[in-house]
Amino acid sequence: MDQDCVRTRDLLVQLHFDNIGDNDCKLVKSVCRIVLHRAAYLAAAALAALIQHVQQHDVTIAIDGSLWRYHHRFKQQMEARTRELVEPKYKVKFLSLLDGSGIGAALTTAVSLQSSFDTVHPTHDDQIFCSAENSCAAAGHTEL
Repeated sequence: MDQDCVRTRDLLVQLHFDNIGDNDCKLVKSVCRIVLHRAAYLAAAALAALIQHVQQHDVTIAIDGSLWRYHHRFKQQMEARTRELVEPKYKVKFLSLLDGSGIGAALTTAVSLQSSFDTVHPTHDDQIFCSAENSCAAAGHTEL
């Protein structure tokens, strides 16, 4: 039994599953891999749509959340899939944040207040902020 199966079995026992065999562990790991890949792909699709909507060639995406921060495969998958989905003319940079929800709320409020006074147009340094709750805002752009 490999070390990963031991960890998977321990987690399943904590969740009150009994009589866990090696095939059960392999199946759970396989399902988790598929779900992780799908989640990264869906998040990347949403980001790619935003990037192409903003139409800025240099985009920084700031992301917060424990899955992004602690699961390196999710981060790698999401970055790779986003770059795969956007046109090559877009340069995408990812930035890890702490307290992205608070920053996103402040940014959304600032953009909302600014748009009530005049129309805001995107600039070359637009940034898209996403929190763990999948809320996104583009700095300097009010038409998302």
